[in-house]
Amino acid sequence: MVVASLKFQGVFLQDEPVRSLVNSLSKNKIFQTYLFLGSESVGKRRVAKAFAATLECLSPQPTNEGFWDCCEKCLSCKRILLDTHPDVTFLTPIGTEIRVDQVRRMHEMAFLNPFLGKWRIFIIDPADRLNEFSSNSLLKILEEAPPRVLFILLAKNPDRIVNTIKSRAVKIYFRSPSHQSARDTLYKIINRPPDEICMIYSACDGLFGMTLQHLSSQETFVQNQGKTLGESQVWYLSELGKIGAEFQNLFSHANSLEFAQKIFEGFKSVSPITLLLARKAFTREIALSPFLPAAFPTLFTKYLFEKIDRMKLEIRHQINSFLAGQKENYSSSLLKVVGEQFQQMIEDLGNRHVLDFFQSLLFWHSDFFRFKNTQDVTLLLNLDRKEDIMNLSRRHWATKKIECLKSLLSNFDLFAHNVNPTLILEDTLMRIGENIPWDVA
Repeated sequence: MVVASLKFQGVFLQDEPVRSLVNSLSKNKIFQTYLFLGSESVGKRRVAKAFAATLECLSPQPTNEGFWDCCEKCLSCKRILLDTHPDVTFLTPIGTEIRVDQVRRMHEMAFLNPFLGKWRIFIIDPADRLNEFSSNSLLKILEEAPPRVLFILLAKNPDRIVNTIKSRAVKIYFRSPSHQSARDTLYKIINRPPDEICMIYSACDGLFGMTLQHLSSQETFVQNQGKTLGESQVWYLSELGKIGAEFQNLFSHANSLEFAQKIFEGFKSVSPITLLLARKAFTREIALSPFLPAAFPTLFTKYLFEKIDRMKLEIRHQINSFLAGQKENYSSSLLKVVGEQFQQMIEDLGNRHVLDFFQSLLFWHSDFFRFKNTQDVTLLLNLDRKEDIMNLSRRHWATKKIECLKSLLSNFDLFAHNVNPTLILEDTLMRIGENIPWDVA
């Protein structure tokens, strides 16, 4: 089990960002604003906390590599680990966006003297959820903030951050690691069998942070092999049907809008491992089939969206009940706005499950393409099922699967542009399921 750490030395696969930040610390050259850019689950928040911890640490320690790191033992470090440090503030969305009133409160806090540490540090996560008004308010703060105030913005989509903010920030880029380097790191730090690590990494679609979280838990993982297409479909839809009840159980602990938001964001970012394994098994059966039953695309698409609609209904009921109980704590206008934003988040969650299913199909076909062209198994995401991929490459209809990749990429782009997801998924499954090659030009 990997113990939660604040140290830079405990950051994996992000040597360049760490090197840049520790060099700034060594030279005592700290900039006012940093923009951490990178995809999901690559360690942006983890590194932001390490940077904040080292700046606020009451007894920073020199390392064998010659840079300073936090001690993890002082009161300041312990409070940062628990997200309760009075001088380190996380600014996260309420609903779907970071609101201007949140940024204005941050403006007021920026002019207060540090209470426990030496700095006032604000971590905005994700900064690409700032709206037009909160972005303008943030820009004003960046222009006026006093010394010893630090802003760390985390984002995966730089195009959604206004240029005037980007121009004021030092950009730190977080690269997604190769599949093999990610697996090699997990082999070293996780005390589990390599086959199990490969399986969970594959189920998490190569998201290192999510994989690490699941592997560091006390969960027992069982590989369900030998399921038919129909059996794996039943398993996947069954696991998807449990999401609403799991959300209700988690959300029952919410006692404020901020905490409710944190629960929702955490729920969205890490799916149950049983759902991930079921999805991977089902998409494997689809991808490996030379053809699919004629009725399958229409019927499965219908069942999938029925499950998702049911999930959204259960979550919506829980959130509406929560908001109704907050009338004495928040203004009606705020609750109305937040309620509307939560509804959008529910829709986004439903779309996310469709997108994740679609991506899983895409990754299988990408693996077929990689192996067909390179014969290099280390490039595969689904290394735990490399025999399936190698065997498929030798079959006479394997070329069809390579052609499927073109359609998947095209339809994935349509999905990203909000074209009807029902039609896209059904069309994709029909193309995968045809028993003769087809022209996708």
